[in-house]
Amino acid sequence: MFRQVHRVQSIFEFLRERAPHYGPLARDDLHKFRDEIVRASVGASISAVAGLIFACFLSVAVIVSAWDGLHRTAVAWAVCCGWGVLALGGLLGGCDGAPSRNILGSYFPSWMVCALVGIALALAARAVFKASGLLEELPVPFVVMLAIACAGTFAMWLIWLS
Repeated sequence: MFRQVHRVQSIFEFLRERAPHYGPLARDDLHKFRDEIVRASVGASISAVAGLIFACFLSVAVIVSAWDGLHRTAVAWAVCCGWGVLALGGLLGGCDGAPSRNILGSYFPSWMVCALVGIALALAARAVFKASGLLEELPVPFVVMLAIACAGTFAMWLIWLS
């Protein structure tokens, strides 16, 4: 019995002596693992959102194409194709992970900054449309503002983080 107690004491002594050396290594490994999990999760989320946005604009293009007017149909399908290219790029490159910035010890995802820029761009565009009188002429202003916000968000993402 004393041998087992001595053996347990020697194991604790061994751990106490080497913990300062292995602690930082274990901490770094855990941080890297956490970062990889966050990147994979955010990448999958970006891919899913890109696919949903493509489906949304595809349905809008189909609805608009049912209306009369040659230019309206061409523009609707051009916008849909543009979003399709962006969604395909998101699906292909979304698994690389989202970059994050360390702000005051906390990881702040960069996509939030891009989303805020897109929302600000949509609000500015709404003000311009309202001042010029075009806001009343738009068939579905909410969808147009949503498209401008998404375009601004993805453009900021591609320009700033590519």
